[in-house]
Amino acid sequence: MKVKQIMRKTFLSIDESNSISELLGLLKKKKLGYAFVFRKNKFLGVTDKRSIIKSKVDVNKEKVSNCIKNVPKLRDDFDITDAAALMFHAKVPILPVEKDQKIIGCVKASDIIANANEYKELTRLKGQDIRYSKVVNVKEKSRVGKVIEIMFENGFSQLPIVDKYGNLSSIITTVDLMDMYLLSAHTREVSSKINTVGIDQPDILSMPAISFAKPHTEIITAKLSDNIKTIAKKMTDNRVSNVIIKDVNSPRYIISKRDLLEAFMKVESEVNFNIFFKGFNKLKENYLKYYAQKLCSFYAKKIDYLLNNSNKIIVNLKEYGTAGKADKQHKFSIHILVDYPGRIITSTKASDWDLSRTIHKAFNDIETQVKKISKKDENHLKKRKPSLNKQIHHLSQKFIKD
Repeated sequence: MKVKQIMRKTFLSIDESNSISELLGLLKKKKLGYAFVFRKNKFLGVTDKRSIIKSKVDVNKEKVSNCIKNVPKLRDDFDITDAAALMFHAKVPILPVEKDQKIIGCVKASDIIANANEYKELTRLKGQDIRYSKVVNVKEKSRVGKVIEIMFENGFSQLPIVDKYGNLSSIITTVDLMDMYLLSAHTREVSSKINTVGIDQPDILSMPAISFAKPHTEIITAKLSDNIKTIAKKMTDNRVSNVIIKDVNSPRYIISKRDLLEAFMKVESEVNFNIFFKGFNKLKENYLKYYAQKLCSFYAKKIDYLLNNSNKIIVNLKEYGTAGKADKQHKFSIHILVDYPGRIITSTKASDWDLSRTIHKAFNDIETQVKKISKKDENHLKKRKPSLNKQIHHLSQKFIKD
């Protein structure tokens, strides 16, 4: 199944110059958790409520540009198993879809896992066959700040709260916590503007978790014996990113959307045996290695087709840090060597701040050279054709006379 078959054509976008408070207003109005950030028409990355809270910025003063996460861009003809792998490595639940250097849509983790039944390898899997984690129980008196920390570290959207006997008593969710935290930040700003005196604003992060808990009847649970399709449906239907596995009354394990995305990576995909990668293991972001190799394989397949099978394609990638901007910006360069009978084609000039553009430039250069060579060979054959016809005619006449 291809990305184009599950892609959403609508998405929330915002300019990097907007304030974070404006962003939060849009997210609340649209009932969304994420937005794509642009600088005019240039895609910069993804921002969300989680990253805002984690960054601890002042939502009323800071710009969206301070809360951007770099993510890979999908192509609409990628298989959804590739999209799953990229999401897993990038640690995000949403990715943009790019075509002709423009963002045309998005794919969410829920869109991918909802189609688990499209792959035979996945229909046979059960919860016990994939990765799952031991649940982190939250006590009723645990601080909200500690709970948020646990959720961020593990990627959980809900956590069970247990009483002093270890029994499940209620649940706490990221949606409620984040809305409450951000609301408190806005309230503090309003209070300071109107010079409110004598009103103490509560410190949300120091409050007990039970203050924001929901009844345990709202906890989404599953069994390790449930198949992946059932577990995925529970997540998508209830709009949660994980389910709790119970043992009698006590929560034992937790399965997340990310665990299901990892299961998609078990599906075998087509491999280009004639493409070799150098320098990809040195990329500073973990997800970039898979993303770069996937993108190069996509372009290499086209080159291989134009050449009617090449001997090998070697892609050498380098990443450069920028002085004074080591943590913010890196430049990429790509050298490509294509070896096929009788010729070697190289591209050594492609470099850019954007990895996908660098790859596109390099392979576009190779494709242009291949087409020029093909046209030259075709013209050469046309010139040879008349002389060949004359030779054939001469031989046939000689044969007749003899």
